Amino acid sequence: MIPVPLRLKNPNSIDDRQHFPRPDLIRLPTYSLNGQWVVVPDKKNRGKVLQWYSLTNVQKIVHQWYNIEEFESYPVIVPFPLEADVNNEFHKQSGITPENVIMHKRYWYFCSFSIEDIKSGLLHFGACDYKATVWLNGKLLGIHESGYTPFSFFTHFEDVNYLAVLVEDSLSPSQVRGKQTFLNKPFMVWYTNITGIWQDVWIEKVGSSFINSVTCHRAGSSVRFVIDIQTSENIANDFRIELLIYASQVHGKKSALKTPIKTYRDIVMFDVFKKGEVVFEVPETLFTAWSPQYPALHPVKIVLKKGTQEVDCIYSY
Repeated sequence: MIPVPLRLKNPNSIDDRQHFPRPDLIRLPTYSLNGQWVVVPDKKNRGKVLQWYSLTNVQKIVHQWYNIEEFESYPVIVPFPLEADVNNEFHKQSGITPENVIMHKRYWYFCSFSIEDIKSGLLHFGACDYKATVWLNGKLLGIHESGYTPFSFFTHFEDVNYLAVLVEDSLSPSQVRGKQTFLNKPFMVWYTNITGIWQDVWIEKVGSSFINSVTCHRAGSSVRFVIDIQTSENIANDFRIELLIYASQVHGKKSALKTPIKTYRDIVMFDVFKKGEVVFEVPETLFTAWSPQYPALHPVKIVLKKGTQEVDCIYSY
């Protein structure tokens, strides 16, 4: 697989963001891993025992260096669930219909990719139903359990990378499932199950210190920005955050300004867990009121610096 680079013509514009998985939290460069992957049904629950996640086995599966009796692999398109019509080729070759995908409970996803200019970064999953266990190049990155929430892992990349994801799903009523049926078929208001990776998978380049999350909400007469930072450096000092707010824009109607209307700065202090938090209180009067008649948004740029060097940057609004 060749990861697709996602680009912005103008980072300070609210336009041209719809192709990013998170238009409100954009980091450049970003590479999409959406496309054709390989899936192997684990009908006998033997994948972990036989270490299908090992580098050697993933290479066998991705490059088809095996006998048909060893692995039953099929093409699937990410980010669509295994039940989706777009995965008709998987249904035809495997004999597994959308209605009985859930009956096999476990599926292994595999892909390989190369990104020359990224040595470390964040591997993101928009959502995977239900439980996902992720390995990269034979090393366990982590486990996530929830069919609806995003998750990510900080990791290091090789020249060629091999990714394995074990997806486990069931009909158990104890599993948080929304309106997905807990029977073998849809009924009344309960619809067909969704299994597997069903939202975007992408990679963002970051170093040893990066912005982990950004939240924004009203707080009285102010707008509160809460920025969480994470580092793996042993001596984490001389870090600071800059928050740059640009003039409001309406999609397709107003060009972006090159200079911010307001800039805020603060020092980042890390705790013993190498996590830091910076909070900015921005007066509400700085922002243009949003309305259906004038749906204005303010582009926002958040920069993490060490000394004078920029080490991470996120574009939001």
